[in-house]
Amino acid sequence: MSLLISQLILVLIVLYSGISVQSYIPSTPPPNRQPSSSPAIKSTIIDITSPDDLQAFVVKDDRPAVIKVYSHWCRTCRQFDMRYKNLALNWGEQNNGGGGIYSNRARFAQMEYSANEEICKLLKATKVPYILIYKRSEGEVARFACPPSKMQLLIDALHEHASPLNDDLLPMSLSEEPTIEPLMEDDSIESTLMKGSEMMDALMPEIQKQAGYDSILSFEEFCKKHTTKKK
Repeated sequence: MSLLISQLILVLIVLYSGISVQSYIPSTPPPNRQPSSSPAIKSTIIDITSPDDLQAFVVKDDRPAVIKVYSHWCRTCRQFDMRYKNLALNWGEQNNGGGGIYSNRARFAQMEYSANEEICKLLKATKVPYILIYKRSEGEVARFACPPSKMQLLIDALHEHASPLNDDLLPMSLSEEPTIEPLMEDDSIESTLMKGSEMMDALMPEIQKQAGYDSILSFEEFCKKHTTKKK
C-alpha cells in the first residue's frame, strides 16, 4: 500500500512539474527587434591620458576647456558622471549634431586619477570629483571640488567664462516682451500712411542712386511707374 502511495505521489510531482514548465513557455517566439537606424546624439568628452593630451586639449581654442578629474572606485564620481555628460551634451560638441542654444560654447574632457596620479598631484586636483577650467588666452580660470550637489558651481562657471550668446538666439522671457505703443488719437490710418510716405520720400534719392537710376522720382511717382499695367 505504501509503495502505491509513493508511486502516486511521484506521478503527481511529475505532472505538476510539467504544467509549471509549460506555463512559462511562450506560444510564439518574440519578434526580432531591429536596432534603430538613427544614431543617438552623444556628447564629445575627451579622455586625457598624458601631459600632451592635456596641453592639446587646453590650447585647441579659446572656449572654456572643462576637465573632470575622477576615479573608478569613487561612487560619488559615478553619480556626478551622468550630470557631467548631460552638461556636455548641452554645452559641448556633439558627434551627430543636435544640442541647444548653448552647444559648442565649451569643450569637455575627463582624466582618471589613478592613471594620471602624477599630473593630478601637480595640478593639485587630489579630490574627486574635481573640476578644472582653462581658457587658452587666460590659462586656468576656475577650479573646485564638484560633488553632484555642487553642480550649479560648474554651470555658473560656464556662464561666466563662455562667450556671450547672440541675443537673437535667446528665448524671450515674459519680462522682455516688446511693448506696442498705442495709437494716439490723431494717428489715423491716413496720417500713418502719410508719415510713411514722407519717410520714403526722404530715402528714395539714395535708394535710386545706389540702384543706378538716371532720374530721381518721388516715392509716389516711383510706385505709379512700377505698378501701372502696360496695355
